[in-house]
Amino acid sequence: MRLLAILLLATAANAQWVSPIEQIYGPYLAPSIGAEPAIVASSHGVLLVWSEIDPLTKIPELHSGILDFDGRLVSPIRILPQYQVDAHAKDPVVATDGETFAVGWLESQGLMRVAAIALDAHGAPAAPPRGLGGYYYLGTITPPLVWNGSAYQIFGFAFDRAGELVLPEPDMPAALRYAANGTFVGMNWESHRAGYRCSFGRPNCVWFDADFTVTWEIVRGNRHEQTSKAWPYYTDSTPIVAGDDDEMAIVWSSAYGIEGMRVVDGKYHSSFILPKSLTPEAPEGIAFDGERWLVVFERDRDIWGAFVDRDSFNVTPFPIATSDRAESKPRAAALKRGRFLVSYSSDVLPRDHRFAGRVVLTEPPKKTRALR
Repeated sequence: MRLLAILLLATAANAQWVSPIEQIYGPYLAPSIGAEPAIVASSHGVLLVWSEIDPLTKIPELHSGILDFDGRLVSPIRILPQYQVDAHAKDPVVATDGETFAVGWLESQGLMRVAAIALDAHGAPAAPPRGLGGYYYLGTITPPLVWNGSAYQIFGFAFDRAGELVLPEPDMPAALRYAANGTFVGMNWESHRAGYRCSFGRPNCVWFDADFTVTWEIVRGNRHEQTSKAWPYYTDSTPIVAGDDDEMAIVWSSAYGIEGMRVVDGKYHSSFILPKSLTPEAPEGIAFDGERWLVVFERDRDIWGAFVDRDSFNVTPFPIATSDRAESKPRAAALKRGRFLVSYSSDVLPRDHRFAGRVVLTEPPKKTRALR
């Protein structure tokens, strides 16, 4: 395996800039499910984690590497230890406190268990992995992993930088999705199709319109409040969220395209949409740099993105990776103001699986330098 660089065509001028250099890792053996990459940026580098099948045992295990802010691999590829010996490890999630990292995943031996491990600033294990209980049935995704300001938290458990279990922060919201400098955000959603609903033993039925409701719960110091916002349609999309202490963006897919809303100081502020004609797929990654969000998604086996700023309503997507390969599973990380890294799978099915990544800027750089 090796890291390569391949050119891609430029995007529209004066709107954003996608690096012409594509960093590629592979080929590797990808599991049929649970192979989505996980990516998170600290102050000094980017942790990339994925599930890869061992060619001898045929069992999926987690691999990781540290990337620089140009998306280049700058550490050895590590195989992360598992809690259960010979279990299938997949669906990684990652978090950082700005310096160190943590990884969570699902391990399966028939049923599934949540496991997690603390990593140091170089991506090396700081302690043995922990099994966090809570068996899941097949097909369940890994719960979110966040840094809550003093510890890493996942599935109601918390552990410190050294991997030691600690008590979670008090009054933590249910369904915790992200935390930022003392602000904790939990999020739930539900959707109902339009149709008649009848009560047993009663002659009349009532027509109910379709609805999709997002509920978010914010804890900030002594402030603890819950708010909901509903839309008149059905969706089976899972919303994704990113933000900071002051505001967040929540995005999902609907029949109209990729839709989203800004939440400022815990309150609904405004909505935005990427029209369906431009975005046939659901959002798969989102990152926030303090000024705007980058939403990434798959479209016709290519990777696309869109910047959402504070004044956005109708958002225009732009291409990120449009080669002849099948590109999918995009994830985004904010590196610094105006600079993002997008990671994705780049495959020629059924046997040539690779990971790739590109730097995306909010505007063309004044000077470009060769990425080696």
